[in-house]
Amino acid sequence: MSDACRSCKAPIIWLEHVRTGKRAPIDAAPTPEGNIVVSLPSGTYRIAETPDLVEREPLHTNHDDTHPACAVWQAAMAGRP
Repeated sequence: MSDACRSCKAPIIWLEHVRTGKRAPIDAAPTPEGNIVVSLPSGTYRIAETPDLVEREPLHTNHDDTHPACAVWQAAMAGRP
């Protein structure tokens, strides 16, 4: 079940990292540039670590990496001392 980003309205899925349990907004649609493997039945995600996953699993992207405002914020933070 997907949700929507409150700011940009893009479809996202809130999932927990399999090891840390930290929740993150993941873009609902797979993308060729993705690096996240999603497991909807368990409500979890993990980072794709081996190239063979790319061939077997559709990959997604963390929404923080694709949201327009996040890119601006990350660029501003990179320039801070």
